[in-house]
Amino acid sequence: MDYRGPFRLAANSFHYNKSLNFATLPRNQLTGSQRSEQMSFMFSVVAEPKLPLLGVGQAKLTVAVDDQDNSLLPPPVQYAVYEAYHGGYYGYRNLVLQTQVQLVGPGPGARAVKQLRGTLPVTLLAEQKPEIVVEKILEVKNKKFDANQVSLEIDEVKEGPGKTYQVTMTARRGGAKDPNQYDYTWTNSLHQRVELTDEKGAKFSSHGFNWTNGTPTSVQGTFMFGEPGGGVQVGKPAKLTYYGWVTMQHQVEFEFRDLPLP
Repeated sequence: MDYRGPFRLAANSFHYNKSLNFATLPRNQLTGSQRSEQMSFMFSVVAEPKLPLLGVGQAKLTVAVDDQDNSLLPPPVQYAVYEAYHGGYYGYRNLVLQTQVQLVGPGPGARAVKQLRGTLPVTLLAEQKPEIVVEKILEVKNKKFDANQVSLEIDEVKEGPGKTYQVTMTARRGGAKDPNQYDYTWTNSLHQRVELTDEKGAKFSSHGFNWTNGTPTSVQGTFMFGEPGGGVQVGKPAKLTYYGWVTMQHQVEFEFRDLPLP
């Protein structure tokens, strides 16, 4: 376990495999060029609730040695690498994300990784700002609400069984016209940006949303909400709020020691 300010990094696992390709071997001769060893190290980064994670980039190792002081660092890449801040979570707000780094095989007789040190780029949700606030939400029907970069067109709000509510609407935002620059994280995380509260400010639990039509800059569908559970009582919905997200990127240092090898 490695603690770095508001972050905690935890070792998860090693995956280690060897291979030998017979197809290209000369007859009666074993050469080292057809042998390969691959090892990967999986670890998690955990953030404090007030600083949730939106994604991780590619970790960079500065030190990686086994208990016999053999280097585990892979050879440097000879071509440009595109670095994306993601993690398979598509921009969702998370408190825990997992990632991995590639290593070369340990030396003969090695039993542990003596030291593993590097940096991990992360994308954080630094702040949430209410951009659109719709009062008396149960009375709203076929109305449009505009903010600087986002607009909501609310068709209707329906109450279902067991204090559940469905808000049918279209959300739009300004964005890049070049498809190669589209950011799908806004579309995928939209249900986390919309909150439904009662007149006392108690939040309904988001049950996600069903798309009927969606692009990187426009989503049409039904947003679903229900009771939060855990003994929290909510009244009738009074307000719907759309939050804009302020994000930031940060480099988290990490170091693990004396990790047993598989």
